[in-house]
Amino acid sequence: MMKIDWSFPRRVFITLVIVGAGGAYPLLKYGTSEVREAVLIGALMTTLNVLAGYAAIEYSYGKSMTTFLTYVLGGMGIRMVALGAVLVLLIRVFGFHTEPLVWSIVIFYVLFLALEISFIQKKFTHKCPRTFAVPFDAARIAGLQEYLPDSVRVTSHTGGGGDVGGDIFGKLLQHVRDSHEIDTPWGELSLPHYPPVSIGGVTIDLSITKHVLFVWIAALILFTIAMMVGRKNRRAMVPSGVGNLIESIVVFMRDEVVVPNMGKGGVRYMPYLLTTFLFILFMNLLGLLPYGASATGNISVTAGLAIVSFIMIQLSAIREQGFGRYLAHLTGGVHWALWPIMIPIEVLGLFTKNFALCMRLFANMIGGHIVILSFIGLIFLFKTYLIAPASIGFALGVSMLELFVAFLQAYIFTRLTSLFMGLGMQAGHAEAGESH
Repeated sequence: MMKIDWSFPRRVFITLVIVGAGGAYPLLKYGTSEVREAVLIGALMTTLNVLAGYAAIEYSYGKSMTTFLTYVLGGMGIRMVALGAVLVLLIRVFGFHTEPLVWSIVIFYVLFLALEISFIQKKFTHKCPRTFAVPFDAARIAGLQEYLPDSVRVTSHTGGGGDVGGDIFGKLLQHVRDSHEIDTPWGELSLPHYPPVSIGGVTIDLSITKHVLFVWIAALILFTIAMMVGRKNRRAMVPSGVGNLIESIVVFMRDEVVVPNMGKGGVRYMPYLLTTFLFILFMNLLGLLPYGASATGNISVTAGLAIVSFIMIQLSAIREQGFGRYLAHLTGGVHWALWPIMIPIEVLGLFTKNFALCMRLFANMIGGHIVILSFIGLIFLFKTYLIAPASIGFALGVSMLELFVAFLQAYIFTRLTSLFMGLGMQAGHAEAGESH
């Protein structure tokens, strides 16, 4: 039977009731019926979330880090998704007014997140066992402890062996690292591991990792949606639902990205560009889900996308210019005496564009996750729950920004790829026009 110590949250709730009653009284007395409904529903849902969150903290306290991450942080994400579903249900089914209800739940939910983080900090600071002891090692927070030499390795401040509190940051950073395990609501699940294969003296590990799995999931989602929408739109004169959404994306990509950058001849490359956009978008969005991972936060994945982009850029240029003119453009049109200088510069320029695509996507997708971790980590570093509201507010803001960045980076990668392809294609048209 799980025993839960409610003494700390009881004091917090008494304070919130006193302060909240005074703040909500004018809204309940003088506000419209829509505002009163929104305030009451927001307060009720926040109370239920706080109770569930504190129960998860008490249950996972003193257990393994996997249990903590599963029940506390994973549960926090699941409750956010459930809250969004309830919000849609209240608006679409029960007819509640959207604006006051959304504002009420957002404000109350920020308060809930701050309370839950304060509960976590309270447990770790005042009742922490050795496995969650503080203070934390800066090197472990950065995830670099294991890579430092013994001469400069930061030692534990706990006065003995065993883990230190910095391990919580090491565990949280695993969300952006690749690994052979994935987190689930039931604990860690090990992925299949195969012995490395040696080919020509090069050892290749063909084991399935977390990011490989989420690349496959993104590809499966894309394939399923494409097949479903394709069949549905062929039968319907006017697309609706998901079919209408995908058609809007196709039209936007054609009219705003492909044709302006590549001309009408670029429409033949629409399948590749559209697939690239949706594939990157799905990989980005999967990293925002509870227990998910952003495969585009792995430089190997972004490098693979950049290599495919490089091949398509060169093939489109060769197709339009012909192989002879394609090689001739590497001279830059200068005198043959300058070719030893110009050709290496032009060849280097072929690779720098795709290197920038690779690094831009990788840095933007992994950077947001680390920023969110840094904001939450301030609570543990300062060892006070007074910092929790500001940390959670900034973390929540960055999370919303991450949703925008997921779409933005998919769009930028696709647009720049079409632009680089268009430059080679237009160079072929320009040379053909001069020859006539």
